[in-house]
Amino acid sequence: YFLFGRAEETISTATKLRRENRDWPNVYYLSGLAVEHALWAIRCKQAGLIEPDFQNCPGHQLDRIAKHASLFEELEVRCKASRLFSVNWKTVRDWDSNRRFKKVSQKDAVGLHLAVANPLQGIMPWLRSIFQTLQ
Repeated sequence: YFLFGRAEETISTATKLRRENRDWPNVYYLSGLAVEHALWAIRCKQAGLIEPDFQNCPGHQLDRIAKHASLFEELEVRCKASRLFSVNWKTVRDWDSNRRFKKVSQKDAVGLHLAVANPLQGIMPWLRSIFQTLQ
C-alpha cells in the first residue's frame, strides 16, 4: 500500500505545480513517476512483495514495469477499446525520467500530466481501479 500512497502524493504534487503554472520539468517528471509508483504498487500487491523486485525489472521503463506487473494484456484490451486511452498510454509509456535534467516545455509537461491524470481516460485512474480490486 505504501507505493500506491506514494503514487497518489506524487501526482497530487504534479497537479499542484501545474495549477501554479510553474516548474515544468517537475510536472513532467512527477507525472511519470506517479505511474511508476502505481505500477510497482500493483506488482507488489499481486506478488505479495514488501518492496519492488527491481533486480527483475529495472525502474523508469513504464512499459516493462507494466509487463512485469502482468498488465500487458489488460492494457492492450483497454487501448483497443479507447483511442484516447491508447494515446494517453503511448504518451506515458514514452516518459523519460532523465528529461527532468533538461528543459521541458509547458506543452510537454501538461500533455504528460493530462495523459496520466485525466479522470475518464487517464492512466492513473485506470491503475487506481486495478489496485483497488486486488486482494
